[in-house]
Amino acid sequence: MIRYIEGPQYDWFNKSTFEQTEWEISTQSNRMGYRLNGKQVKRKEDKQLLTEATTFGSIQIPPNGLPIILMADGQPTGGYPKIGQVAKVDLSKLSQIRPGRVFRFQKITVEEAIHLLEERIHFYRQMKYVMKENWEGVTL
Repeated sequence: MIRYIEGPQYDWFNKSTFEQTEWEISTQSNRMGYRLNGKQVKRKEDKQLLTEATTFGSIQIPPNGLPIILMADGQPTGGYPKIGQVAKVDLSKLSQIRPGRVFRFQKITVEEAIHLLEERIHFYRQMKYVMKENWEGVTL
């Protein structure tokens, strides 16, 4: 499960298709973007979008209805509407999914995304402390 928050054009699309589809990362994916295979996400309205800012994890829906998730080397702007943004806490998990593997999206709120990230940071701090306590002074 990859968690995401609503994007600026979230209401332009059939959200149930997006969340209920089992998505697969295409073999035509790279560090710029993961192209997804699955059910086409249909637009409710045919609106045009001006180019706007994008970030690592932006979920764009091009005219063919198959999402593209912008990855680490993705472009800074884009003209496809964005249904969502992958939660920062799940970006590393997403980047390790291999082509052909299936996953789903789960919508969360901004507050939930912040809380999950804070929990992750707290966990890493605890691990750092434990490692320092247990390994300090050990030489290899």
